[in-house]
Amino acid sequence: MESLSCKHFVEFLDDYVAGGQPEEARKAFEEHINCCPPCLDFLNDYRKTIETSKKACCCGHKEVPRDKVPEGLINAILAARKAGGQSE
Repeated sequence: MESLSCKHFVEFLDDYVAGGQPEEARKAFEEHINCCPPCLDFLNDYRKTIETSKKACCCGHKEVPRDKVPEGLINAILAARKAGGQSE
């Protein structure tokens, strides 16, 4: 595999972090990381974002009582879902 540009590195970052790349592609990513400090920083920040997101979403899937959620927020979410073609 030829060397990666920063653009290609970013495009396939998710697969790299998830470990879903073939060996050759993984090696190309690691070669790029070793010679491109900005992409290494980006990778580290990406991993931190994933970690932070997991922590933020670990409330045990408890439902929030409806009377604790502002009606305007509920209506906005339902309108956004409808506009996006998602079911309620």
